[in-house]
Amino acid sequence: MSEPRYFNKQGKPITLSRWVELFEDPAYKIIKRDETPNGVVSTIWLGLDHSFEESGKPLIFETMIFESDEYPDFQKRYSTLEEAIKGHEEALMILKR
Repeated sequence: MSEPRYFNKQGKPITLSRWVELFEDPAYKIIKRDETPNGVVSTIWLGLDHSFEESGKPLIFETMIFESDEYPDFQKRYSTLEEAIKGHEEALMILKR
């Protein structure tokens, strides 16, 4: 049996059809979004495991910085909602420096 690929925000496996349903809901998908003069920090629930079969927990959340010349490639992924929220705040602090 293959490993699960789709997970809800609590990290519980879900079906592909349930993932599609949740992914289409911006209220579920968007964790936080903040605009600053130096760029935009966006954290979302991906739901699809982005660990690409590396050992460890599924990576199902992502924080990115957009519209920033200083951090054009900033991207971090997380396994839990708590880690994602903390990562979002850390990225926000980077932009506010």
